[in-house]
Amino acid sequence: MINESFWILVSFIILVSLSYKLIKRNLVKYLDSKIGNIVLDISETNKLYEKVKQNLIQAKLSLDLGEKEMHEMNQRNIEELERSGKEKLEELQDSLIKKQKDFENELLQIKEMTETEIRYRILDSANILATEYLLREAKSNNEEESQVKKRYIENILQSLKIN
Repeated sequence: MINESFWILVSFIILVSLSYKLIKRNLVKYLDSKIGNIVLDISETNKLYEKVKQNLIQAKLSLDLGEKEMHEMNQRNIEELERSGKEKLEELQDSLIKKQKDFENELLQIKEMTETEIRYRILDSANILATEYLLREAKSNNEEESQVKKRYIENILQSLKIN
């Protein structure tokens, strides 16, 4: 007859295998939900990028329209100022050029800030994806936590070097 130790061993093996399947299933569900959230964040970021891109196009169109209006106004003023003197003409042209440059500089600053914000959001999303990937890979390879942290820090440093 088989002794008690054998049955305890069999029970322990069954318990471990059932626990492993349950834990693995829950962990996979959790990671899948996190990946789904990250994918949603990336799609929202892409939508935001497209919206900003459209805003930049509209700003460019309004800039073109503004330049056309400025040009027409400049022509009328030139005709009027030719009658009143060349000094006033030069002052007005300088003022218009300064205003145009200020407007262009402001538009360029807005564009750069928007692009920078989008870049950082994309990098944040990429870092989150990389972290999730490293964690999943570490769990499947039974890596030490310190090794995972080291690889994560190396990935972040790499992404900073790219920028």
